[in-house]
Amino acid sequence: MNRPLIVLCLLVSLLTCDTNVRYVHLALTGDPTEMIVGWYTEDSTINSIVRYGISSGNLAFTQNGTVNSWKEDYGYNHFVILTDLSPNTKYYYTCGDLTGGFSQVLSFTTAPLQSRPFVVGIYGDMGIDNSQNTIKRVISD
Repeated sequence: MNRPLIVLCLLVSLLTCDTNVRYVHLALTGDPTEMIVGWYTEDSTINSIVRYGISSGNLAFTQNGTVNSWKEDYGYNHFVILTDLSPNTKYYYTCGDLTGGFSQVLSFTTAPLQSRPFVVGIYGDMGIDNSQNTIKRVISD
């Protein structure tokens, strides 16, 4: 008598499972109408997809990319180049695929057409010991 409830809970659990997408990052290409979206998955996925648009509720565009693995059993790196973007425009996006799931909706703003100086902060932390204070030190400098 309890079996239908258990099956239903299992089905809901499978449909709402956590995404496999981790470490989402962006890269400029030098062209203000492009952006590279990258991410990592522990497991192989069928596709590398970015859904994007100018409204978080309407990700009307889709672009496919590539996946590679730099060492066996160390996960997969996914890269998608978004092209024909409008300069100086905020875009919303999610990345992943149907088998591994998609990331939460994130955003970026494309570069303006006219170049202007900007500052880049580069940060890396192994997270082994006392890492919680590293970002505080970087921001304060």
